[in-house]
Amino acid sequence: MRGWVIAGAVVLLAGLLAAQEPVAPPAAQAVTFVADTSQVPHLQPWGRAAEALCVVWYPRLVDILASDDTVGFQPTIRIIFEKEMKGVAYSGGNEIHIAASWVEAHPHDFGMVVHELTHQVQRYPPNGEGWLVEGIADYVRQRHFEPDVAVPAIDFARAKPTDAYKTTAGLLIWIEANAAPGIVKKLNRALREQTDTAAVFSASTGKTVAELWAAFARASGYAGPLAAP
Repeated sequence: MRGWVIAGAVVLLAGLLAAQEPVAPPAAQAVTFVADTSQVPHLQPWGRAAEALCVVWYPRLVDILASDDTVGFQPTIRIIFEKEMKGVAYSGGNEIHIAASWVEAHPHDFGMVVHELTHQVQRYPPNGEGWLVEGIADYVRQRHFEPDVAVPAIDFARAKPTDAYKTTAGLLIWIEANAAPGIVKKLNRALREQTDTAAVFSASTGKTVAELWAAFARASGYAGPLAAP
């Protein structure tokens, strides 16, 4: 049964890529993606599908973020499926590590691969803004790769804009649509160049992150008190 589920997910992804495969923008360099499923051979079809997904989406992500792909360029990126790994996935150096148990339990979660692939495009120097790094990766996933997939509503009584992942992504999607189209590209550049991201928010919108969060909450129909910073 597990094999049939994996195969079904691979077929579904193949249809998705055929429908939305982009033309690679000139800014993206050619990257070779190598899936290593030696620890879990039964996931080889899923690994091959992940390779194909990365080939299609790497140049698209470079375009979405307007990244200079020559900085820190990695000609080969390995996708390693870990048999004993806990959690979901992580990206580091020229490798994406994925927990085999997560794929087995969530065979349709190719958005996770796009999230980690975004980190390969980001290639930021060390910074203290992990909330924004992860928020941008989930922004790409939610806004561009899975725009029709519903995400849980934000609990504004508890959540903060710096909670990262889907919460920060929701704020970025709202800002792009209502206040400052293109702000994610500007934030990506600021993180790469280690300049002030708070200044990007204020210069692009005339508001602080806290003020934007409050406006986002009101626009989402929330009228109660916000969580303390």
